[in-house]
Amino acid sequence: MCELCELKVIEKELYRDDNFIIISCMNCHVPMVVPFEHIDPRQGGSEQLRMRMERQLTIAALDFYGDKNFVIDKQERSILDHMHWHARRMGD
Repeated sequence: MCELCELKVIEKELYRDDNFIIISCMNCHVPMVVPFEHIDPRQGGSEQLRMRMERQLTIAALDFYGDKNFVIDKQERSILDHMHWHARRMGD
């Protein structure tokens, strides 16, 4: 089973709705959005879902960082087959 589908350990929950959750990433400790549905990043899911995920991740990152000095990183690095994005400080 996919680690992101299971989400056995949640360090800190920042937002949740019926389609996705925003948590503090267990590895890099920055806001991360994860759809509940197992979506292959190459397929990307629906445009509406992606827009909602990016909007809510931006809101969570503004609260987390306290400023706009971050980017939404949409490149999966360690779990390659389940779409998830991080809000990272610029330059990280």
